Amino acid sequence: MNNTSVSQYQPQAVNRIYDCNTCDGQELLCKIYIVSDIKIFSLYKLLYSLTKSCLPQAVLVVTDQPKQLLRIIDTLPSPLSANLTLTFLYRTEPFEINQDLIQNCVTEMLPTRQVYGNLSYSCKSYLTIDELLRSSGIVPERMGNSVGLVVHARMSSSRLPGKALLPILGVPVIEHILSRLSRHLPQYITCLSTSSNPNDDYLSDYISSKGYRVFRGEEEYLSQRLVDVVNFYDLDIVVRVTGDDLFRDLNSIVTLVDHLSSSHCDYGVSDDLILGCNSEVFTADALRFIHRFARHPHETSALTWYLDRTDIFSCFKLVHGTPKRPPVSLMLDTPDDFKSISQFCDLEKDLIQSNWSYYELYNLILKHINLFDHHPLDTGTFLRSSSRHAFTFDL
Repeated sequence: MNNTSVSQYQPQAVNRIYDCNTCDGQELLCKIYIVSDIKIFSLYKLLYSLTKSCLPQAVLVVTDQPKQLLRIIDTLPSPLSANLTLTFLYRTEPFEINQDLIQNCVTEMLPTRQVYGNLSYSCKSYLTIDELLRSSGIVPERMGNSVGLVVHARMSSSRLPGKALLPILGVPVIEHILSRLSRHLPQYITCLSTSSNPNDDYLSDYISSKGYRVFRGEEEYLSQRLVDVVNFYDLDIVVRVTGDDLFRDLNSIVTLVDHLSSSHCDYGVSDDLILGCNSEVFTADALRFIHRFARHPHETSALTWYLDRTDIFSCFKLVHGTPKRPPVSLMLDTPDDFKSISQFCDLEKDLIQSNWSYYELYNLILKHINLFDHHPLDTGTFLRSSSRHAFTFDL
């Protein structure tokens, strides 16, 4: 994928710290954080980290949106810290940082202390919240290198019941998926995530007997089961795979994971490949945030509609630079899909377990395009709802 590029929806803004000292520079009175990064999740991480710090007193100046942040504050520990008093100076209009503002901040922070003479202060700028925290001696709870390929499957599919165990070339669909991921991406933790419903007992037992990891949990609330999986395997990054996607592009997954690991983003996605080949990745912390603040937890099966909120999270899109995808789907959703994919795999037996290049798959699909002419729509299956797919702090 030589033409692969990353498009970040919104760049991180510059954040600043002012160290306010006595006029002789001998004593640090407080730190003033000027935060221009309007991502709610980034500000939440900053607040949460400050509550656990041993810093002297601090002022947080939010120079832009969001007003929603004020609702999140109520969820933080109270008092915030034995040594920390946090004051919000919410500004919607542009303003200059000057001696008077610094003096006013310190006076507000230290109302019982007389501050004589002029203050001395220094300013440093940081691109990201993590860098800002490290400059204060706080090590942010940043992701490590533990990546999970979490494959979701249940037996209760409404359109194609039991599809996880349907045979392709004599092997159940779900076994093909787990085998291919485990074989070609051994650096990641691969597991089946299914429900504790007795209807999924056979699925769980079968996959366990083949030596793959199985996690069973909440049936309806996807965010709850995912959080449980993340905590159980101590994951830092999650690649969510559905149990009917036999043709995920593994090279694309690696690129998504590598960029998420090296950037300060929370969520990454690709959507320009043939349907059924694209993937999304996100941090465990972003998932926990959704689980904590989703207004309707039972709607979190449409997890993307929470993760791609660019006012909440720092997101990026992976652009592969590939030819326009044909109007077909490689997702196993209907009996017609099963028929087409079965016939395709009968003709190209080695493909289903190989680490093919996207262009190889693309050309084979064009070669056998007549097998897929029943699926002309190049669209997704879920529609976003601003009321259902909302956070508790949304206005």
